[in-house]
Amino acid sequence: MAPYSHPGPLYWGYQHGRAVDISQNPNIFRGDLPPPLHAGPPPMIVTYAPPPPLPGTPPAMVLYYPYPHLTPAHGYHCPGYMGRPTPPPPASPGQYDPLQLPGGLHSGVNLLYGPEYTVIKRITGNKPPWEQASNFNFEFNDLKADCNWNIRQLINALRPNEDNAGWAVTQVLEMGHGKFIKGSTIPFDGDKGSQNLKDVGWTGRCGSVLPPVWVWVHKV
Repeated sequence: MAPYSHPGPLYWGYQHGRAVDISQNPNIFRGDLPPPLHAGPPPMIVTYAPPPPLPGTPPAMVLYYPYPHLTPAHGYHCPGYMGRPTPPPPASPGQYDPLQLPGGLHSGVNLLYGPEYTVIKRITGNKPPWEQASNFNFEFNDLKADCNWNIRQLINALRPNEDNAGWAVTQVLEMGHGKFIKGSTIPFDGDKGSQNLKDVGWTGRCGSVLPPVWVWVHKV
């Protein structure tokens, strides 16, 4: 069969099996184009780009470990903490704070700890604890100290930035029901002040398998 052809005008598609003359297609608009909906310049094309950094913008977030003893180097496999490094506290020349690392701990720097620490509970107040009645109200500081410190270092840490000559630390023994009795007294001065804490029995076992070390610091 010969292919379909027609000598007349251009035909467009098929509809129900018959050709439709494109010039007679009622769906084709042949008038003038309608005016634009909004006269004026063409619409803007909006794209997104990150804003430039503002003056004084803090540094980008970095990965660091806020606890130096919890790092992969110490066997603790932790992804770390995501945040900005904490700046070191301002230095106070001539002032010693035993609860602060001198100069602070910079990001990425690990602190080396001693091999053994003892738990010390320092009773505050001006009156000897062993002279108090049972269940008296008292306050104390809960501390950990390096067992390789000597007595002078401990007293200097308990009384920072003070002249501690003529002072001493006395161990007090807890008897229960808020009652304490007097133990040994170790002066700041002399040879006894150079003894290490573990040499006087304040070892890493105190505060774990043994009771903590209760002390009172006083003038001799």
